[in-house]
Amino acid sequence: MLGFGILFGAIVTLVVSAGFQHTYPAPSYSDNHAVSLVPQADYVWCIILMFGTIPAVLTYY
Repeated sequence: MLGFGILFGAIVTLVVSAGFQHTYPAPSYSDNHAVSLVPQADYVWCIILMFGTIPAVLTYY
């Protein structure tokens, strides 16, 4: 199951990152480094981490 967890984690990361990139577009770093990172990008790692807690919570069920 470790392999499936790693694969699922990578898929979740790609989906969440693509969703945020589509919702909050930003110019590339080479175009404008001052605004290339939107403030909402801080939430990406929190959401990804929350998806990882789902299997842990289900073990208590």
